[in-house]
Amino acid sequence: MSTKLELVNCFLNTKPTPSLKPKMDSITQIVLGAAVAELALGKKVGNKAALWGAICGTIPDLDVLANPFLTDLQELGSHRGFSHSIFFSFILSPFLGYLISIFYNKKEANWKEWTFLCFLSLFTHPLLDAFTNYGTQLFLPLSNYRVAFNSIFIVDPCYTMPMMLFLVVAMFLNRKKNERTTLNKIGIVLSHIYLVFTLANKLYVGKVFEEAMEKKQIAYQRYMTNPMPLQNIMWYMIAEEKGGFYYGYYSWYDDPNKIAFKYFPKNDQGLENLKKSFPIKRLSWFSDAYYIFTRKDKKLYLNDLRFGKVGALVNGEGNFIMQWEIKQRDGEVEIEKQNPNFEWNKKSFDELLNRIKGIKKDTL
Repeated sequence: MSTKLELVNCFLNTKPTPSLKPKMDSITQIVLGAAVAELALGKKVGNKAALWGAICGTIPDLDVLANPFLTDLQELGSHRGFSHSIFFSFILSPFLGYLISIFYNKKEANWKEWTFLCFLSLFTHPLLDAFTNYGTQLFLPLSNYRVAFNSIFIVDPCYTMPMMLFLVVAMFLNRKKNERTTLNKIGIVLSHIYLVFTLANKLYVGKVFEEAMEKKQIAYQRYMTNPMPLQNIMWYMIAEEKGGFYYGYYSWYDDPNKIAFKYFPKNDQGLENLKKSFPIKRLSWFSDAYYIFTRKDKKLYLNDLRFGKVGALVNGEGNFIMQWEIKQRDGEVEIEKQNPNFEWNKKSFDELLNRIKGIKKDTL
């Protein structure tokens, strides 16, 4: 969860304040867990369903509790790892369902019904995470493939708010009333219509970038697109060619013919042996090989391009959000995650809003 809040704050060139300690993406998972639980068992057990759904919807993210005991290398595969797998949902839900049924003396619902509620709340968490660009290891322990549709930012009020508002209103109604179920369903449907829209929008934005690169005669091997924070109007793209990556922004309000691209060389000359080491292979897996090397003060860094730079829309000169220092000692390769400096200020939000509106000057 700390990683996710860091991504939000870094993109916006901000820092957390006491009032913002709860992570908005965690709120989203709580709402989703509660809404599907209400759908499953709300008519039978009332608000208890939403309560346990919210709890179960939070459980997968408890994997971060292990972070203080892990190295930076180990942490790469820990978050959104086994606790976010389909297998985890299957094996934990019967156990939780049984405990909840015992807690209520099996009076209102049996363990199978509670198990179904727990499974829905647990399983929808990693499914939603898979739509972001961090990647979710849904198929562990069979495969560590990271599923990432890259269609929605980790915090998007347009997804969270409809489901949350309709759920809250529904919870004030008698559990036997059909209107309660109807309201909850409306919220779920509206939020997931938006989620489907983000996939369609991603296809549209990809086409825009493809045409822009074709007009600029940019040859590329592959590319990826990601939405900027809090919305789905403005996106950025990374396109790989043999020696580096092109990076650009596009908002609906931009002129597609004026998309500006910046080029990052891979800077991997002479690092062939280093790239064969396990830590670098692991970072390559984590970043889907969208990374470059940089050097500063005689130190070597690996930078994950998928998350951009700190304050990218303010001055374009910040450090990369996901960056690791590469250290070589006695023939061994070690990595150390860097923490970019950022601060909370209104200017960051204004810069983002203005850029979404279609400011023609593209910066990185």
